[in-house]
Amino acid sequence: GLCPFHSEKTPSFTVNPGKGMFYCFGCGAGGDVVGFVMRIEGLSFPEALRILARRVGVEIRERPLTSHEKLLADERDALYQIHETASRFYERILSDEPAGERCRAYLEKRGVDREAIRAYRLGFAPDAWDSLARYLERKKIPLEAAEKAGLLRQRERGGYYDGFRNRLLFPITDIQGRPIG
Repeated sequence: GLCPFHSEKTPSFTVNPGKGMFYCFGCGAGGDVVGFVMRIEGLSFPEALRILARRVGVEIRERPLTSHEKLLADERDALYQIHETASRFYERILSDEPAGERCRAYLEKRGVDREAIRAYRLGFAPDAWDSLARYLERKKIPLEAAEKAGLLRQRERGGYYDGFRNRLLFPITDIQGRPIG
């Protein structure tokens, strides 16, 4: 198949289920299932192992995190929370708000029903410069962190504005279904 680690038009990615290995003849990426999850999700070895263990019902006892690991985990959790909050905001706009009416009509015209909209967590960014920024402020989410998450942009004269306006949004999720972009 096509390699998920580099852009290509001709398939060069192969998986050997018997050996539990993957390899790309194009970019040279290869390894086992833990390495694949680490690479595709941007996780550390222990994080990838925990995810895979949960999937097969294996409990892994945790060791205390180092202060650096704790800091990184806290930063990552904060970014997950910001993306989740923004996704819910955009979903609500699309499903319930007058600002999402044109987008709902467009999706209906294209044959996308409400069930599909909910299943794929589609959302709509209203045609305003700071609707998400104001919403995140009300939720006490630091706007600097939302900028780091890629949702807001900093104004030259100070303050922030929304990165998405008047757009249908398809969230990008990780292997656990959490919005990451």
